[in-house]
Amino acid sequence: MPDGLSRRAQHFIRVHGLRVPCLDVESHRDQWLGHGIPAEEINRARDFQERWGGTVLPPAPVYEGGPRYPEVDTPEDFDEEGW
Repeated sequence: MPDGLSRRAQHFIRVHGLRVPCLDVESHRDQWLGHGIPAEEINRARDFQERWGGTVLPPAPVYEGGPRYPEVDTPEDFDEEGW
């Protein structure tokens, strides 16, 4: 269970959520560094994946697209905003 969640959120995840295998960010570190992605951004992606990766939540009442699955993708540079 991720830290910092309310009791209600913890209950919701326990009752409705699933935990499945997810992407290992560290296996992409060398490739991402080779593409110029800063190590700090890779660490942020790893931390996010460790906290939320593999958590599958049911669809929201107003969303018909299936379950929600937060997962890391390749970090992108947004020129003015940074990473």
